[in-house]
Amino acid sequence: MAFVKDLVASAQSKAVPLAPLQTILAKLLDAGVANDEIPNRLMVAAGQLEVLRSSLANWQDEGPGHEQIRSEALAFVDRGDLDSASEVLRRGREAGWTFPMATGREEVEFHLREAMIEHLQLRFCAAAENYAAAAALAADDGGKDAWRFLIEQARELCEDGREFGTRENVLLAIEIYHRALGLAGREQAPLDWAATKHHLGGALVLLAERDKDPEPLREAVEAYLAAIEEWTRDRAPLEWAKAQHNLGNALQLLGEQESDPERLRQAAEAYRAALAECTRETAPFEWPEAYNRLGDTLAVLGVEEGDGERLLEAVNAYREALDGVNREHAPLDWALTQNNLGKALETLGESETGTGLLHQAVEAYRAALEERVHGLASFNWAATNTNLGNALVTIAERENSNTKLEEAASAYRASLAAGLPDGAPLDTAKTHINLAYTLGALWNRTRNRQALDEALRAVEAALGLIKENGVQEHIPAAELARETILAAMGHREAGATAA
Repeated sequence: MAFVKDLVASAQSKAVPLAPLQTILAKLLDAGVANDEIPNRLMVAAGQLEVLRSSLANWQDEGPGHEQIRSEALAFVDRGDLDSASEVLRRGREAGWTFPMATGREEVEFHLREAMIEHLQLRFCAAAENYAAAAALAADDGGKDAWRFLIEQARELCEDGREFGTRENVLLAIEIYHRALGLAGREQAPLDWAATKHHLGGALVLLAERDKDPEPLREAVEAYLAAIEEWTRDRAPLEWAKAQHNLGNALQLLGEQESDPERLRQAAEAYRAALAECTRETAPFEWPEAYNRLGDTLAVLGVEEGDGERLLEAVNAYREALDGVNREHAPLDWALTQNNLGKALETLGESETGTGLLHQAVEAYRAALEERVHGLASFNWAATNTNLGNALVTIAERENSNTKLEEAASAYRASLAAGLPDGAPLDTAKTHINLAYTLGALWNRTRNRQALDEALRAVEAALGLIKENGVQEHIPAAELARETILAAMGHREAGATAA
């Protein structure tokens, strides 16, 4: 089984049985979760499973048959039969309706554990229904916990929207967050009010990402700024840092959608603010992520504004992120950061006369490819190989190196073999043309006849993709490349005849 190592590592890290994690893995695969996301998802699930098992093992209740219900549910969980565990809890909850001494609070406890089991199986809507029932019971019982359960209901709906693309559930989550604001008045419960605003911001960002619409992003920025007014650095330092980080995410997306460098500068300020409080010790997972997002923002600003200082800052941010990412536990995150570091170094290297930075970029790309295993992350594999090829071509031109040209051609071939997604035919065509020009350069230096034959096939493939997708403006460049290769082939044939 491809994920045995990840299963065992996740189980050992949280001291939970393998069987339920195997059930969860099957659910992840059935849902179409990308293979390269599986290790992290299993690690998160192991933590959630640990919480569920603890809540069952330590559950104290005086209801009829409670001890048997609790022990049966826990036994089913440990055997990986999560459906049966949920069924035991449901029957126990419904049995309590016949006893007048049963309280709403006791019924709530059943709903909460049922929700946890549904969440582990990616049945987010069912989990949301359990939290909604718990919120209604809490409201009837005086409303003490209704706010918290509404927040959980909305979070499950957001998870469903994120996992399965259900827009209506994200909209419903936004509506529920607004309802929750009515239960957590700013004056009476300022920290709960701030938390609700923060969650609302996350739902709005999710909607904006799905719809490619900047308006929800503007609303999200306002929600995060409102949260920061109550989650101050003095009162709630870690929450303040989290809100600053997510504010940066919203501003970064908004800046990209609106091509607004000022928004990107604001995003960088927000990430720096988060990092002022968020340290490796206090937030070991958020710290490298914040550095990575800061690097992304600075890299975009550096490219768009031609600012080498920004790009250098981006390089330093990526290196800080790499210092905090656990390569063993998050290999794809580590690889992505290496790829982004390579891009920043390559862009910086293009403006220098030497090749030092370009060689560093090549090292970063090759490091990324060590983790981007072909077949697990084919698009990333393809994109990183293309980036590697581009850097090697520039080095070859500056160092007059046939070896680097051959390495570049190998990188482009690896990219094309991996295959870019169907939605990126132009990127595939560009890689074909890059391969053709690289092989043409090798022909000029070595007069290797096979290089021209392969170059012609690459250009023909590029032209086919360009014409098939109606990208007319790229046809002249591709046809010029073909004519250049055909002319060289004619020269080759003439030379062969003369010989």
